[in-house]
Amino acid sequence: MLKDYWECFNFLTYNDYEEWSNGEDFYSFIFPNCESKGEMNKDFSKPNAVFLYKDLKTTLNDTDNPALKRRIMLKDTWGDDYAEFVLENDLTLCSGLSYRGRHNDLAHAQQMNALIFDLDGVGLKEITAFFEVVKYCEKNEPNKYFWPIPR
Repeated sequence: MLKDYWECFNFLTYNDYEEWSNGEDFYSFIFPNCESKGEMNKDFSKPNAVFLYKDLKTTLNDTDNPALKRRIMLKDTWGDDYAEFVLENDLTLCSGLSYRGRHNDLAHAQQMNALIFDLDGVGLKEITAFFEVVKYCEKNEPNKYFWPIPR
């Protein structure tokens, strides 16, 4: 498994894909315009990132079912919230979507800021196949937004 990681890492580095030094910098970069605490924009000009995380306070041992909670990430509390809810947590998820207001459901989704891929279990074969499809679509169908999924 570690060999797969390093093969993918070397491929991505060689092809000039950025490696982020830490998650806080990465997510702050892709969600630069979140609301601040107490702010509710009626024009939806500042969509928010939402993390799903395991609540460590309610999960006392391995036999407990983890309580999953959502955390809206706000501009002025981002660093503290990231440290408290995300940094040392072994179960956190955040999509590249941002949401209007305080709900992360389809009706409140506003924009896609990033495509985020979890590379656990992905080898060099899969990652190169993905980028071959991307290159093909960029070359042959540059004005389309849909990329077919490799089979």
